[in-house]
Amino acid sequence: MNQATEPSLPPLLDPEVGLRHPVAKILAVVAGLFCLVFGLIGWVIPILTGIPFYLLGLALLGWGSRRLRLRINAWETRLPHRARVALRKPREWWRKRRAG
Repeated sequence: MNQATEPSLPPLLDPEVGLRHPVAKILAVVAGLFCLVFGLIGWVIPILTGIPFYLLGLALLGWGSRRLRLRINAWETRLPHRARVALRKPREWWRKRRAG
């Protein structure tokens, strides 16, 4: 599918939903940075996979910063449609699990 015929998808991270308390924002940013560092360590130590840490780190950073949420959504729109759909699958699974 080309860009014109692909169905539109909602933003990966909702730009308006985030942490309100300043301490929670700081903790989310610090935890996100630690996850990104663990992801970098995953390059050096092949036993530890870095990709889950990158995803978790970006999610935590996006949770703590509105500006970064908007940047992550902009980066995500550059991905192929299949990758964008795959990124949303865990969120859909979690919503179904919580609902039922």
